[in-house]
Amino acid sequence: MKKYVKNKTLAQMDSKNGDSQFWRFLMKIKPLYRKFCVLKIGNGKKTSFWLDSWIGARPLAHKYPDLFYIALNKNVTVAEVLDSDFARLKFRRDLIGSIVVTAARRGAKLPSHLLGEYGVRRGDVILT
Repeated sequence: MKKYVKNKTLAQMDSKNGDSQFWRFLMKIKPLYRKFCVLKIGNGKKTSFWLDSWIGARPLAHKYPDLFYIALNKNVTVAEVLDSDFARLKFRRDLIGSIVVTAARRGAKLPSHLLGEYGVRRGDVILT
């Protein structure tokens, strides 16, 4: 298993040439498996911001494909984004409407219905 994982989240893993039949099968049924999982992100250091279903039933990359397409760092973690006051979210072009990002930079708590209790200065995430 170590051969395939290499410090990646499940969402970041994929099959490639040379993988065992078993691993290719696991990657094929990954979407089905994830439908029955609840992700506990803890400190967010191993949770992909874009590719894991950490907020809602689908990954943010699937929920907001246009944003994901223009994101410069597609492998950023939840912790990296939130601990940087969203500075790690960089896009190929400017976005209009940075109200949430501006509030977060001032140390405000993000709306709990979106992210649970996350204080951008505390560095931990608790989803309810």
